[in-house]
Amino acid sequence: MIEAQEQIGGATRSKSLTLLGFLHDVCSGVHPMAAGSPFFRTLPLHDHGLEWIHPPCPLAHPMDDGSAVLLEQSIERMYKSLGADAPAYRNLVGFVVTNWDTLQNSLLGPIDFPTRPLAMARFGLHGMQPSSRLAIAHFKSESTRALFAGLAAHSVMPLESWGTSAIALALATLAHLTGWPIAKGGSQRIADALAYYLR
Repeated sequence: MIEAQEQIGGATRSKSLTLLGFLHDVCSGVHPMAAGSPFFRTLPLHDHGLEWIHPPCPLAHPMDDGSAVLLEQSIERMYKSLGADAPAYRNLVGFVVTNWDTLQNSLLGPIDFPTRPLAMARFGLHGMQPSSRLAIAHFKSESTRALFAGLAAHSVMPLESWGTSAIALALATLAHLTGWPIAKGGSQRIADALAYYLR
């Protein structure tokens, strides 16, 4: 195990930055990819101090008028909340949710030939597009487009960049399947649990 800093963890570190007794995540705070990782699920990290906290709603995207669009964990509630955009959401995100068991290793695992090449090709055709283009082409309401843009923004790339839709689709899918948990006691607990297990 190699770590350049005094404290292990890289972007999964927590520190007391303000008041005594309050921990702050230095970088990452919410971990849908860790909760959804096929590899992480094979590790007994709970036995080494990692406990996930799941909020009742994975994400809320605020709108300029003071309202917010919610990314519900239940995909059925999500469909109901989207109104006219429900069929497009079902076609884009619902497809990935339904096929996640066969897509997850291709998307979150080592590079290999996909077990379901047609499902992976469909994901790729949507995922490779700029999120700004995909959202405008598929969604009618500003709130659904804003939610999709907020998800895609986690790529830390301009929304006009190719491939940003893949991040939005994967994060939305994980919200419905595993949630967007936080680590109890701060993100540092993830790095610590991995280090304890390795030792």
